Amino acid sequence: MIRMRSTVCIEAPTSSVWECLTSLEEIPRWSAPILSATCPAGRNGGVGATRVCTLRGNLQIRELWTEWSDEQRYFKYEAEGIPLVKHAANRWSVQPQGQTQSLLVSEAEIELRGGIVARLLLEPVMEKRMTVMGRQSLAALKYLIETGREYQGDYASLPMPKVVC
Repeated sequence: MIRMRSTVCIEAPTSSVWECLTSLEEIPRWSAPILSATCPAGRNGGVGATRVCTLRGNLQIRELWTEWSDEQRYFKYEAEGIPLVKHAANRWSVQPQGQTQSLLVSEAEIELRGGIVARLLLEPVMEKRMTVMGRQSLAALKYLIETGREYQGDYASLPMPKVVC
């Protein structure tokens, strides 16, 4: 099983970070692999929220929220429809760091399909690629929140953000 934890310090109060993060259909603004995201009417927030993300190659991933706390500013969702993946979940939390900074934390776990040999061969490659993609997405989300606009270039050209405040 792949377990990854990523953090980013954002120069904004937790309410601003939480508002952006919980705008579920806005994820294409800061996650390059996602071309579009939609939620069924009435299912765009809280436990039971559902999002369908379309990626390149017309691949669709369905995400279902299993935890959501507006007070403590965290949620968790599980994803299905990812090729070669048996189980995937991600927990996001926003932690205040004084009045004007927030620490955004992403904790993902991914279990691949296939036998032990397939997992031994694929997990290291997939973990490395997902770590890079995750850092780029966090940098793009930080840019969006701090500037109020989407980054227009390749996310790889964004500077690596601070991981602590």
